[in-house]
Amino acid sequence: MDESEQNQSDIQELLFEYEQLRKEILQNDTLVLQIMGGTAVLVTAILGVVFTETVQQTAGKGFLVYVATIVTLLGLSQVIDKHHDTFRTASYIRTFDESKLRVVRWETRLLKLRVLSARDERFGFTSAYQLATYAVLAIFTYLLGTNYFIEDLQSFPRYFIAGPIVMGVITAWILYGTWITHRRYILKHAETFDPLWNRIRAEEVSNDKR
Repeated sequence: MDESEQNQSDIQELLFEYEQLRKEILQNDTLVLQIMGGTAVLVTAILGVVFTETVQQTAGKGFLVYVATIVTLLGLSQVIDKHHDTFRTASYIRTFDESKLRVVRWETRLLKLRVLSARDERFGFTSAYQLATYAVLAIFTYLLGTNYFIEDLQSFPRYFIAGPIVMGVITAWILYGTWITHRRYILKHAETFDPLWNRIRAEEVSNDKR
């Protein structure tokens, strides 16, 4: 195989990889919507049971509402994880694929657009809205569940107060962790991922020269 044929083969491989990774990004977007829809259905179903007369004990209602809080936090973690994967993949595409292509450079140009007109493009607003929605729902269900527990606290030993405290710590810890993840890996994804991929690429080039 001569040099021209080898270059053509390399380009075809790059385009194939590019296409597969773009499909992965689109699939992540679809999964985010499915996760949000599934979370909404589960939380609504749980709260529907709580607000009816199906559960008589107040503490039982509090427990169910805490389950809704856990479902919300799990949904939030999965959504942020999918956004994390999306921007990590986008950084890989810019570094290893688009840097070797002249025409197909969507992620590279999109990053430049975000830098030049960050406010106009409202970059990060979608994921931030999703994070805020989940956070409000998690806090609401936690406070509601805690209220139910406090109302029926006299019927249980004192150590039951540890339940709302532990649940509060878990809720705050997960919300804080997801915000840090959102800030570092989504809002500042280029600063986070690009240097790592560039380092890997430089090591590969150095190894090839040996």
